[in-house]
Amino acid sequence: MNTRIFIALTLLLATPELQSADTPDTADGASEWSWARMILVKRGRKYDRGIALYMTNEQSPGVAFRCQRDKLYAVVSVKPVDFNSLLTEWFRNPAEWKVEYRIDGEPLRAETWVWAYRGKVFVSPPGDSVKDLFEAARRGATLKFTRRKGDPVSIDIPAGDPALFDGFISKCGLPESSTA
Repeated sequence: MNTRIFIALTLLLATPELQSADTPDTADGASEWSWARMILVKRGRKYDRGIALYMTNEQSPGVAFRCQRDKLYAVVSVKPVDFNSLLTEWFRNPAEWKVEYRIDGEPLRAETWVWAYRGKVFVSPPGDSVKDLFEAARRGATLKFTRRKGDPVSIDIPAGDPALFDGFISKCGLPESSTA
């Protein structure tokens, strides 16, 4: 993996004491997806650390996306997690980890992602994988995810509200073509 990408992911994951804010309400009040602006509070000052879009189901593994500095990252949990809380925590000791995944019936992909949060969460580098996972989340899909030294996980990704996903991309400042 390119050292520059690994350093960027390390900085992304080693951000101390984040706090979420500006979580928008949905029309029905109970969406399967939500987003939050991530704010670093350090010595009483607030620093923007990007935006996260995440599945709200805390009872099963899930998927989230985080954008920061014009880059989009996919986050996959292999255990049930509260993404709203998880994405505001400081990840310690991230490491590169081999993963394989399949979206619906597409061909299997093998990549190196970053392992974090004691192996519960894996973060992709920016690129085509993130775009494909984002589009899968937008339409709803099944993700089969396997990591080295771990049991396979199947995640039923609920279809996202198009306005929420478009709003997330707009808030990130990314062009719509960056996820298509």
